[in-house]
Amino acid sequence: MAGDVIALDTETVDPGAPLLTPAIAGGRRIRPRSAVADARQRVADDLAALPDDCRRLRAPARYPVSTSPGLARLDQQIRDRLAAASPPHHQGD
Repeated sequence: MAGDVIALDTETVDPGAPLLTPAIAGGRRIRPRSAVADARQRVADDLAALPDDCRRLRAPARYPVSTSPGLARLDQQIRDRLAAASPPHHQGD
């Protein structure tokens, strides 16, 4: 099972396709509304694509999800900035 990769919107992850696509921008709908039947079918297709062991109700397997290199770098940059901005913690405080 390959899994999914969470990436920045500026990154391209191969192979793969975005799981989410914009529906609204600038307060306006940017793609047509889908019919309920179409949405239901899309969910059914997505669930069917999951491995059987991830779909079972009792003790399901974890679906593998990782972060892209760009997102991992951004995460570390933010953590470094937060650590640098935090006052030192003293024992007994």
